[in-house]
Amino acid sequence: MKSTAQKSAIAQVIYNELLILFLIHRAEEESNAEMFVEAMKCAFFLFTTNHASKYTNIAAEFLVWWLVACSSPAEKVFSDKFILTRKTNRGKRIFTDRFVKWLMKDVRAGVGKRNRQGTDA
Repeated sequence: MKSTAQKSAIAQVIYNELLILFLIHRAEEESNAEMFVEAMKCAFFLFTTNHASKYTNIAAEFLVWWLVACSSPAEKVFSDKFILTRKTNRGKRIFTDRFVKWLMKDVRAGVGKRNRQGTDA
């Protein structure tokens, strides 16, 4: 696949996306923040070439914080262990945003669409 990707621009983009997805999946399984940062670096170039300006801004702000601005070694360890991933009931580590999504799905399944006056958003 790599040889095909070198010959075609579209194949190169698909190859890069698959590589990024693989890196992000491995980073989540291993709760490895450094691998996640490497995936973000690769994704940053895809965001800019595809003119995804909002994702480019998000990635740039994260990378500047992580690599340059204010992320001390203690903050990196704290972020790696407690902010980036959460542990499920079965002991598997997942990204925090997926954890929140699953939590909200469970809440909605239990509560449903019961609205009371003053509780609507």
